[in-house]
Amino acid sequence: MFSVLGSLQYCYAVNDEDTIIHLSYTQTIDSVFKILYQNGIPNNRLIDRAPNDINRENVNGKNRDYNLELDSALEMYSELYYSSFKIDTLLDVFTLIDSAKNYSKTHQGIIPLLYINQKYTEIKKEAFDNNWVQFNGIQLYNNAPINQNIYTEKKAFLTIPLVNVNPIGNNTFIVLPQFCLGKLTQNEKINFGSGYLSILENIPFTISNCSNTIEMLSNEINDTLYCKANVYSIGANNARAKNVGTLIPDSFALAVNGKTHYYGVWWGCENTSKCMKKPVIIVEGYDPANTRFLYIANPSTKSNSLYNVANEQGMADNFRNYNYDVVILNFNTGLDALEDQAEVVKALIRELKTKIAACGSNQEFTFIGPSSGGIITRYALADMEGNGEDHNTKMFFSFDSPHKGANVPLGLQHLVTFMANTIPITWVAHKNIKAMKGAFNATPTKELLIYHDGQTSNQKAKPDPKSTSFFNTLNNLNGGVGYPTKCRNIAVSDGDGSGSGYGFNPGDKLYAINKFYGYVNIITDGWAIPNQTKQKVFSGIATVGLHPPIPTNISVFRVKNTEPYDNAPGGQGDFIELAVNGIGGHHSDCKVSPCRQDFIPLISALDLQNTTNLNYDVKANITGSDGIAYKGIDYTSAVTKFDAIYVSSANEPHVINGVTTGIAHFIKDEIMPDDLYLQNKTITKAVDYEAYNTIEMGRNISTKYVVGDFNYFSIAGTSIVRSGTSINLKSGATIKPINGGKVVLKIEPFQNCYPSFRLQESNNNSNINAPNDNDINIATHTSLNNNEINVLCFPNPFAISTTIQIELKNELNMQVILYNALGQVAKQITNNQFFTKGVYQFQISKDELALGLYILQIQTDKGQTHQSIIIQ
Repeated sequence: MFSVLGSLQYCYAVNDEDTIIHLSYTQTIDSVFKILYQNGIPNNRLIDRAPNDINRENVNGKNRDYNLELDSALEMYSELYYSSFKIDTLLDVFTLIDSAKNYSKTHQGIIPLLYINQKYTEIKKEAFDNNWVQFNGIQLYNNAPINQNIYTEKKAFLTIPLVNVNPIGNNTFIVLPQFCLGKLTQNEKINFGSGYLSILENIPFTISNCSNTIEMLSNEINDTLYCKANVYSIGANNARAKNVGTLIPDSFALAVNGKTHYYGVWWGCENTSKCMKKPVIIVEGYDPANTRFLYIANPSTKSNSLYNVANEQGMADNFRNYNYDVVILNFNTGLDALEDQAEVVKALIRELKTKIAACGSNQEFTFIGPSSGGIITRYALADMEGNGEDHNTKMFFSFDSPHKGANVPLGLQHLVTFMANTIPITWVAHKNIKAMKGAFNATPTKELLIYHDGQTSNQKAKPDPKSTSFFNTLNNLNGGVGYPTKCRNIAVSDGDGSGSGYGFNPGDKLYAINKFYGYVNIITDGWAIPNQTKQKVFSGIATVGLHPPIPTNISVFRVKNTEPYDNAPGGQGDFIELAVNGIGGHHSDCKVSPCRQDFIPLISALDLQNTTNLNYDVKANITGSDGIAYKGIDYTSAVTKFDAIYVSSANEPHVINGVTTGIAHFIKDEIMPDDLYLQNKTITKAVDYEAYNTIEMGRNISTKYVVGDFNYFSIAGTSIVRSGTSINLKSGATIKPINGGKVVLKIEPFQNCYPSFRLQESNNNSNINAPNDNDINIATHTSLNNNEINVLCFPNPFAISTTIQIELKNELNMQVILYNALGQVAKQITNNQFFTKGVYQFQISKDELALGLYILQIQTDKGQTHQSIIIQ
């Protein structure tokens, strides 16, 4: 079908092939309004040209009670920008924001204000109702009687800071002419909380103690205009941490290849000197928009706080309770290539090695890499090993990381591209689309995605070439192993270990969107990628006008060579929900329930080597209890290159909110074991070890590790092995320090973060300077006493169960209650009842309590109260 659109010729049809036509919004809208423009429009700004995503009456200077938000101000600006029939000196809204941020950076923090005092024209509603404005299928034209005006003139009046403001202390503001719509005169005054001030263009002025809102008024002829705008603060952005709350980290800058990154440190409970001793290092995951900070106290922004994310199920707090120093790396930007981000991890390792050495610690590092942080850490550690550099790491923990790639439904990727090519660059309508398109086109995204929409052609879905290159390089690191081999490698998947997907089939429809953006109507549909067969994954049509509509964009994409990743088991992504709610709003419909899909496939998170089956039943084929399996026991190295794996019992949300109780227990048992087992390893440098309870060394002391001797050889310096209760050396343990080295075995208490409580009272030290093949046991136990009772909690902390032993020296009435950290009753162990003299034991399992700290309170009828602390 052929038609004429002004001077534009176009064709459209929907057939069995791919993309059909594309006309820009500007081309189409210029033609639709061409006749009206030729007949003259007051102010040369017709607001009807732009989509309307705000109530413009709120920013006309008449609504004094309205608090302006930055999004609304930017939308008004962009709609005015789009209302012009000709290119003027205005910046588009995204360039405006970038220019404002750059200006503030280069002018010592001066804050530019957006100021608008601009008239515009709007077609009256009754002009359409009375058919005074008609549409001939190609263009709008004025059909009003001679005495009827189809237009009304309106005004927009506002001012607001264009970048975030710290309201504490002194701030300098400036009004820049290029950020203005309308001429600034001496009629305008602005109030920052201490009275109205006159302002001039391009003249900086300083104010103190800015309030959370600013007000502006303009005394015009026979009229006064008002604007009240909210002011936002993000605090110390240079340190990537918000300076509020009680868990503020010590922030350190890390300069790598011309960029400054930051890492925060939350010190372990015994580390009052704040000297690096025992770090658990968490590497930031996928963050292309760079929206995460080291710490934000506001619970509503939990997902933007790296510490809060790390503290799901109380994990980060538990690390610190066990005296680990929690270190979190926040990249300067999430847009750098993964291999460049790995260079930052390597730089952090080198810096922390220097710091722990200066503090006299020989502790090895524990790394946790959530999401892309896992594959970045893997790259860094393997590359250092391959180049002969010591990474000083004992454990690498990969948490739902895409070792074989990540999945975003191809139908959603094409939707974002279609929308970005269709609607105008107004703020509210386009910022989410622009952000998503930018994320999909970012280098790390291209490296990770299994299928990328930019490579869909000839009905074939393919990865970006950057992905092929990255994974080839990664898998060839460290002599072709692709992994570090001098540390324990562990993987967790948020996917259902039994192989169950998301409840829809390959090729099922995922969403449908039918939404108007002003004169533009968008109708799109997306489908799950099929299983090899040829099928549509996306179709979209955009039309402009009334009757009949004029098509401007038609896109159809089909593929036939895909694996059904959208419904594969794996960590949940909410991209369908994001598209439905963020782009379509109430004009859209999610066709699957839940409105989510696979993001990190199970076989990718575990890097399974022996199957290409996306629905591989890990639990059935790899023996293990509670979703846990270990190399050498439940599987061989042919299954996966990880030493231990954990799979969930359902498809959980990817990383954030995906830390189940089971995952938290698994992480704790691996990183913070109450009992530490040292086997199948040879140490050739000074290394320190610690455990709350027992440390055992030998050849075959734990089924979690491959059988093999544990050897301390060629140790220069002093190594400390510290245990809370006992150290056992068994057959296969050889300690033979040379080069002046020494191994010191210590039995001493560990200080809990609550200073009034110590786990034990004894302190025995021993030195061993020669190998010994006989079992050696050095042990103490914990007991807390008062006049009437003797209490023993063991083990404490505990991973599976703990026993509370109470010895009564006399008969009495006793009530035993376990409280959580909030003071709530977690378990009523006994009521107020009579007990004779003797020893009583009560057992509590891990399933009865959530991870955390508990207060054991014993009350007697003799007015005595006894309290102990129990940690799970």
